[in-house]
Order: sequence, then C-alpha cells, then structure tokens
Amino acid sequence: MDLVLNDLLENPAEWVMVLMTIVTSGVGLLIAHRVRESTKVTERLQGAQSIYEQWTKKKELSITVPAITRLDAAVYTPEAAPSLEQQQQKIWIVLIIDIMFNCYIAMKSGNYPKEVFEEDMKVHIGSLARHDPDLLEEAMVERGYLGEGSLGEYYELVSGVITTAREERSKQGKITNLSANYILLDVFAEDAFQGNPLAVFPDAIQIDPSRLQAIAGELNLSETVFLFPTNDPAIVEVRIFTPRNEIPFAGHPSIGAAHCVLTNLESASSVSLQMAAGTVVVIQDQDIYLMTPPQLPSRLEHPFSNDDFAKMLGLQANNIVNVHSFTAGLPFLLVELPSAALVDQAELSNADWAATIGDSEVKDIYLFAIDSSTPEPTVYSRLFAPADNIGEDPATGSAAAALSGLLRERDISGDIMVFQGYKMGRPSQILIRIGENKVQVGGRVTCIGQGSILVPRSDSIA
Repeated sequence: MDLVLNDLLENPAEWVMVLMTIVTSGVGLLIAHRVRESTKVTERLQGAQSIYEQWTKKKELSITVPAITRLDAAVYTPEAAPSLEQQQQKIWIVLIIDIMFNCYIAMKSGNYPKEVFEEDMKVHIGSLARHDPDLLEEAMVERGYLGEGSLGEYYELVSGVITTAREERSKQGKITNLSANYILLDVFAEDAFQGNPLAVFPDAIQIDPSRLQAIAGELNLSETVFLFPTNDPAIVEVRIFTPRNEIPFAGHPSIGAAHCVLTNLESASSVSLQMAAGTVVVIQDQDIYLMTPPQLPSRLEHPFSNDDFAKMLGLQANNIVNVHSFTAGLPFLLVELPSAALVDQAELSNADWAATIGDSEVKDIYLFAIDSSTPEPTVYSRLFAPADNIGEDPATGSAAAALSGLLRERDISGDIMVFQGYKMGRPSQILIRIGENKVQVGGRVTCIGQGSILVPRSDSIA
C-alpha cells in the first residue's frame, strides 16, 4: 500500500491516465451493455410482431407455445376462449404487449432511448390496435397495463394508440367488438339439463350498458344476469334481464350469481347482491344456496275474478280455488288449484291473457296446488310469463318467495319443497324455508358450460 501511495505521489500523471482508462472502460462497457439489451429487446419485439402479422394473415402459428416462453413472455390462456384461433391470437397480443412493457421499464431506467420506445409504440402497439383494438384493450386490462393500477404515462400512450385506431375503423365503417364471457348454469337443478338455465356474465363492467338487453334477447333464456364487482368481493352489483325487459329482482339469477361469486371466494359463505329492488343476501349451506329476498312477502290488491282465470286457462270456474297477488320484490298473480293434475291440465290462451291482463301492472301467472297430505306439505307449480316472451318458466324463485307470503298467512312454516317444470321436461326443486320473521328460497346449482359473445360497441356503428 505504501509503495502504491509513493508511486502515486512520484508519478501523478501516469495514475491519472490509469484512472481515466478505468472510467472510460466502465462507461464503455455500460453503454455497450445498454446497447446490447436495447438491441435484444428490439429484435425480440420485431420477431414477435413479424410472427403475429404472419399469423393474422395465414391464421396459423409458425412457433410453438414453449418457444414463446423461451422469449421470456408471459403466455396468456383465456378462461373461456370461444375458439383455439382467438386463444392463439391473444397469446401473441400478450407476448407483444409484455415485451413492449419491458421496453417501457427499460426506458424509465435509462436503458432504452425514449424516442426509440415511442416509435416502437406507434409501430407495434399501433399494428395490434389497427387489427383488433377491442382484443388489444381487453388483453391490456387483464394484464394490468390499463385502468386501475396502471402506470400513468404508459396508460396514456397505449390509450391514445387504441383511440386513434378506433377512430380510423369508425371512419372506414368497421364494427369493433368486445368479447364478453359468460357462464351457463342450471339453477334449482338436481342434475344437468334440469332446473332453469341461466347465463351469468361475471364481470360486465366492460360491456356497453345499452347492449345488455340485446344480449339477453340474443341468448333468449328466461333471465340473463350481469355482475358488476365492487371493491368488496362479497358485495356485487347485479342487473337482471328477461328477453324483453329488465327486472328489479329474480330468484334463480340471485342463486346463480351467488354460486359464481362464492365459487371464487375462499372461506366465504355469503354474498350481498345489490339489485334495483334492494339487497339480496345469499348464503351457501353445503351444496344449497339460500336467498333472502329484498323484502318480506306482502299481499297486493288485484281486480281479477276466478272466471277470468278459468277462461284464460281453459278450466272451469269451480276448478279455481282462489286468486291471490303477492310480492317479495317482484309481483305475481297466484292462482290456486285443487290438484297437481289440474295445474298440468291448464293451458294459457295468450289472446285471453292479453285482453284481460295485458295492461295490468302484475302480469305473470303462477299456478300452484298445495299437497298437505304429508307431515311436510309440498307445492306443485307452473309459471306463465308471456309479457317477457317466456311461454313457461321451469323454475321461478321469486314466485316461490311471493307464495311464501300466502303460506305464512296460513301458518305454514318450516321447509316446504316446490316442484316446478315437470310438465315441460325441466324438473326443478325449490326450497322455501319460512321462519318467524324470515323467508328464504334456495336450491342447488349445476354448471353446464361457458362461452363468449361478441358485443358490438354502440359508438362503432355508423
């Protein structure tokens, strides 16, 4: 150490040259490293873009999924890809946006020239946006690059590119679409292809609200339900549509929505569904979901006679025990018949229904017969809802909730099983549980499948 110090004092110029050489070499190595890293990222990005463009033209892949992972890109596999083609397309989109995001991080740390990054953004993200701006935006949101939690500058840059692409497509008269995923369930079903079919869109935030009714009409199920998650995973906003109308509350959509939410929540057994009619709480008890309707059932006035319904249903007036109207969030006309055989015998005349009930506020007709021959009474029922383009509904939880009001008036409590849908080949079992100051309606759920629907954006249609 002393020798080095003495040499430094005796030959300062030589040591200055040595230090300058070391510093220059270090800077040179750093620059070379940055250039190499920038070049590697650029080559990787250009290669991915070239492969993607080849795929969009020929609809075939020239590189395998393992090769994608070797490029250090995160491979995205959508939960409900409607086709292998769309799954492959999304893999390439995510490959490119992940590489582009790495470029952004490198730029922010000074390892990637800003002007090069901005040009790459226009070329590579711009190409994806021009090809399919909706699929690009969907991938960006799911990867966390857009929306809540995104990086401000990167978000603004990408959003600007997507907006420009949409404007260009609009000028060219092209329709852009959003791929919306849904889950298909059979509710109040003991097995598949029983109960009431239901489509649940578990995350409808991205769907244009003006398209919800059209989607329900396209699927043409008795109800379609759209879920809007909140900051609390156990609280979900819900909108329910029949093929023709939005309704404030319904039973099997509540049960189906709860099934979808609770299936994805660990150690949670209840969910609060916020609907137009109020909050519906659903709890899971093993494989049964029990719904508390938004209000205790209450009786409503109505102007109809037994003769009116006898004519509408093709029955004799003395076949009608009585006609009631109750609501537990959705109103029904409850037509009591003396036996299950007469419930099955009834056939609704749509012409007589339209002439008698068409303009009434309460339009849905719920036929039922109570069997009290056993210690635990049961109910056999059918429901007609022509106003909603539903000839017959296989299982109606909201009507069962309304019926519980009449059962409570007759001091019937405990567990009552309702059998519905048997006449139409969709056997359903609905549990009504009546307590002192509480009513619950529940049943089982069977998952049938999942799918995706392409939803045109309103602002993209000339």
